[in-house]
Amino acid sequence: MSVALAMATLVSCSSDPVDLEEPVDVVEEPSVPQTVPTADTAPTTPPDPRGPALVFEGPPPRNLLMISIDTLRRDHVAPYAEGEGDMPFLSGLMATGVPLHDFQQCSNWTFHSTSCTLQGQYSEDFGYVPAIANGVVELEGEQQSFAVRLAVHGYGTAIAWANGFVSPRANNAQGYQTLLSPGLETLGAATLAEAGRSHLLDHVKTKAGAPWFLHLHFMEPHVPYVAPDSYYDELGGLPKVPEWIADLFDASGGLQANHYFFVNSRIDDLGPKDRALAEAYLKLRYRADVRWLDDQIAEWWANYEADGLLDDTLVVFWSDHGEQFWERGRQTHAYFLGAEENDAIALFWAKNLIPREIDHPTHAVDLLPTVLDALDVPFDADDPSLSGRVVDDSLPASIRYSSSRGRIETVQAVTSPSGFKLMYLPALGSVRLFDRGTDREETVDLYSADHPEVGPLWEALAPRAVQLGGVTGVPPVAPPGLTFD
Repeated sequence: MSVALAMATLVSCSSDPVDLEEPVDVVEEPSVPQTVPTADTAPTTPPDPRGPALVFEGPPPRNLLMISIDTLRRDHVAPYAEGEGDMPFLSGLMATGVPLHDFQQCSNWTFHSTSCTLQGQYSEDFGYVPAIANGVVELEGEQQSFAVRLAVHGYGTAIAWANGFVSPRANNAQGYQTLLSPGLETLGAATLAEAGRSHLLDHVKTKAGAPWFLHLHFMEPHVPYVAPDSYYDELGGLPKVPEWIADLFDASGGLQANHYFFVNSRIDDLGPKDRALAEAYLKLRYRADVRWLDDQIAEWWANYEADGLLDDTLVVFWSDHGEQFWERGRQTHAYFLGAEENDAIALFWAKNLIPREIDHPTHAVDLLPTVLDALDVPFDADDPSLSGRVVDDSLPASIRYSSSRGRIETVQAVTSPSGFKLMYLPALGSVRLFDRGTDREETVDLYSADHPEVGPLWEALAPRAVQLGGVTGVPPVAPPGLTFD
């Protein structure tokens, strides 16, 4: 599909999205030069050593550009990657903005994570926890989301998405006045961003002085990991693998549903050599898609910059979940709440934002209050519909929760301020404990019922397990050695 043809299909009203299992067309985009921002161009006034994360030189920005990235592993972005990583442009923005280095998501798949993040509220508190087995089932109730809250204060709100789990189809696109890409999952990030750019230029022209909020949700690097051929060549070319793996990714992009099922059901049938080849094949495809995404971000960023759309704008990047490559015996996501699936990235950037690095624990539910506070948009910090708070390292770290009704049914996790994480897997009848302070990738299970960290963590998680059971209709079962009393 050409960019011109793709743009011709963009509309500004809702329609039924195409099936998420349709083959994906590859948009052949040339690689663009990387123009990475440098620290020399950022404000130089040092921020207070402790206090609000977002401090500006002069008035805060009026506009909001939010970019959510589907299925981006944290360890492919510097400074979290080995070496330079696969996203030099985004990494450059991290160096000149305010990254949240210990940022955790609500869940491990898109519908759940995006609904929670956009609302700023844990899903079980909201009373609706989507199940991946049900597909796109409309989110129940009214959200108090970014778009809903900003529209009340005169913002023009718009969204362009490439995943039907973030759309009117899921009912989690509440408050967006303009819908730029109803369900066009075949579009690359550059095409979606160009649709947003055209909309913003029209908004600035016709509604001079009115602030705007644009949300772009990119599908890359989600399976089936399809990038232009040049990106595979850049990484040394695709290794030869068992035919059944290669067939999942034919010229049309393959079928995502086949990928989820066959990769995880047949990988154990392979011998060690073929299994290693299959893993290398999938990892290389994933890296290529990540690199392609970074080039697309650099391309549209330059266009937005040239049009002045970044001059008075707070930019927020966040990812909705990561991706597993057999760290816990599975591939893709929506299995466990381990670091590879549950850790995410978050970054704030603006021309007059004073750079700093936030190392203390933060969560996706913190984004909404932090952004409202930064934009000077009134809100009640004690609003019960908010689970998070303004990111401020003068405050003590808070406990963090995650949950999922994914491919192994219900999983929940709680992370203490000190970094111990308890993962509860009732379907497997187990509990796991990790020390993220010494084991950030959560590879060593320290669980025993008498471990000193287990009692306080279970005391915090048990009521939420009961609460989640009330939402799902499936009462939780206490693991051995623990109770719900």
